[in-house]
Amino acid sequence: MVDPKTDAQPSPHEWVPTQQRSDLDHLVELARCYGFEAYVVPGPVTGTTTSTFYWGPPVRSRPPQPVLSVDLGPETTFSGVTFRTHALEPALFSGDVLDLDSRTGKVIHVDVAGSSRPPLSARPLMQAYSADVRRRLLRGGWCQPVLAGVRAQAETDRSSDAVRAEGAVDGARYGHVLRPRALVDVRGAGWSHDGSWYVKQVGHSLRRGSYQQQVTLTREGHGATTLRLPPGGGG
Repeated sequence: MVDPKTDAQPSPHEWVPTQQRSDLDHLVELARCYGFEAYVVPGPVTGTTTSTFYWGPPVRSRPPQPVLSVDLGPETTFSGVTFRTHALEPALFSGDVLDLDSRTGKVIHVDVAGSSRPPLSARPLMQAYSADVRRRLLRGGWCQPVLAGVRAQAETDRSSDAVRAEGAVDGARYGHVLRPRALVDVRGAGWSHDGSWYVKQVGHSLRRGSYQQQVTLTREGHGATTLRLPPGGGG
């Protein structure tokens, strides 16, 4: 568990928080409000209670997993890759909040300047196209400016990961099981798409003599932040 960056609490005199979903869904929704993630990490041994529950910001720090190689002949481990840039997805969220805690009925404007996540790329879209980044209205009926500001920052952070890569990882060549919600480096895809990525989703396909991982990667822009990447993974 990771504490949020604010200690603001809803006033019990104004409204009472309720839960209308399962415990896990409720924790996932609470994490979303702070730009966090909530998930269970299975333990290394089947049938034991060593699994852990993570509630906190996306893990976007090193060390990354073994590097994925694109179009590098016999060293290729990441094939059929498509890269997409959703240029209209990054957005800055803002809105007006009626501050009920102050008892003055004052309307306070909340706004954010950009994403607070550590960049994985050399040219984030929000910076490269700052004049064209859309502004969107924060919704949700917030009654505390601090909590509204946290939610606006969370929505802005979430919208920033507008560059995606999808493809298949050959498990035999890669020699590893790629883990979601962690970093991985990509090489061989050119300057725009080489470098560090956040592993958003991993699907597994097992057949006799074959193990394929369907992978979705995300990040906030183009370009590697380092000039040299480690050798590719291989079993």
